[in-house]
Amino acid sequence: MEKTSDATLESPSRGNDRRILIILSVFICFVAVVILVVAAIMLSLIISRIDNDNDDDAKVSELDAAVQDINECMTNVHNCDVNAFCNNTEGSYNCTCISGYTGNGTSCTDINECTAIAHNCHVNAFCNNTEGSHNCTCSPGYTGNGTSCRDINECTAIAHNCDVNAFCNNTDGSHNCTCSSGYTGNGTSCTDINECTTNVHNCDANAFCNNTDGSHNCTCSSGYTGNGTSCRDINECMTNVHNCDVNAFCNDTDGSYNCTCISGFTGNGTSCTDINECTTIAHNCDVNAFCNNTDGSYNCTCSPGYTGNGTSCRDINECTTIAHNNCDVNAFCNNTDGSYNCTCSSGYTGNGTSCTDINECTTIAHNCDVNAFCNNTDGSYNCTCSSGYTGNGTSCRDINECTTIAHNCDVNAFCNNTDGSYNCTCSSGYTGNGTSCTDINECTTNVHNCDVNAFCNNTDGSHNCTCSSGYTGNGTSCRGKLSSQMHFRAGLYHHTDCSIFKAWKLWLIFV
Repeated sequence: MEKTSDATLESPSRGNDRRILIILSVFICFVAVVILVVAAIMLSLIISRIDNDNDDDAKVSELDAAVQDINECMTNVHNCDVNAFCNNTEGSYNCTCISGYTGNGTSCTDINECTAIAHNCHVNAFCNNTEGSHNCTCSPGYTGNGTSCRDINECTAIAHNCDVNAFCNNTDGSHNCTCSSGYTGNGTSCTDINECTTNVHNCDANAFCNNTDGSHNCTCSSGYTGNGTSCRDINECMTNVHNCDVNAFCNDTDGSYNCTCISGFTGNGTSCTDINECTTIAHNCDVNAFCNNTDGSYNCTCSPGYTGNGTSCRDINECTTIAHNNCDVNAFCNNTDGSYNCTCSSGYTGNGTSCTDINECTTIAHNCDVNAFCNNTDGSYNCTCSSGYTGNGTSCRDINECTTIAHNCDVNAFCNNTDGSYNCTCSSGYTGNGTSCTDINECTTNVHNCDVNAFCNNTDGSHNCTCSSGYTGNGTSCRGKLSSQMHFRAGLYHHTDCSIFKAWKLWLIFV
């Protein structure tokens, strides 16, 4: 009876659980359907947008094909000045004056760099304005290319007018002359000074003065010894009869002498002992040096890690003593306190211990002219103007072979200069390729204008005409010569039975 009652109580609870599961399953299915519908709508919108974008791109491509910008610069329909660059823009163009000119591009005028102080002439050079540029010429007394002028040293170039007994002193842009010691004058003309009579000598009061050309000499008087400028009494010190210590000076006096210990020793002069400068701190050794006492003096030695004379010691610079380790030959060594570092030189790249050349020619880091070849060098580069051009490589201009006689045109041809080259054309009356021209024989080729009664004579590059014998004229027009008398005799015969003439007979008698 108790078990039956428990089963009856559990049945309503299990029914409720099943209903909850059914409701939950239905809700999940509904949510899944909604998600699928939303995804389908979004996919349809994306496909429609892609189709619209494709249509728009096609329309834009059709418009671009129909409309094309006119390049006024290429078609030469612009109004830019001849000294201006034409720059095409979308639907138009603009003009910019070239370097050395100023204006709005349609009208450009030369900039006078000399008056506008826009030149690079040296302060000691003249500036000369040219069309679109300028040039510089060093002032008198200076030499150089105009942008860099240096003083001409007239003294070393022997371009001065100084006297042979004068000093030449170069000045900035000139020079001046000063008479040598012992001479007087304006420098271009110098005469000897007699130091003995003018009392400007340095002879001792106990010496004779002797004048010489440009100088003088002195001789000690009898009873004195010396070089003449210094004369002293003959004394005990020189005759070695004194009792001074070996480490003392003997000082002569008039009739006597005294003794003084030399530097590094102490005493009364007749007895002198060494002074130890190292212990008495009387030395001048560097704080980074050792002091070593010697007899009558001392010496100083720099401590390890320093170099110098002992009185002045400095850090050992590994860079200058080539004691550094691995800096590349194309790198700078920078000394630091106790060490150093390496940096690649200009024109090279790397970490300093390994540096490689930068090829300015391939990296377009050069300033060579468009008509020049760029030649890379180790750590730099150089520029060489192309054949047919001249200049320093950074600026090249056309060589006019015709005016410089650097062409190979025939002497009977015209030379026509072109940009970077030239061509040759044979002169009138000659034929050939211009470098080789031969005379055209107008007489044999029948291209002359001689009269039919004239002879044609070919000449170098032309021809002339001479009337044949029996004719006169300039050769291009000839007429016949008549005799002084011409007689005509005519006979007329008539047939008695006919009403017409039978014949004429004509005799021409030339006298």
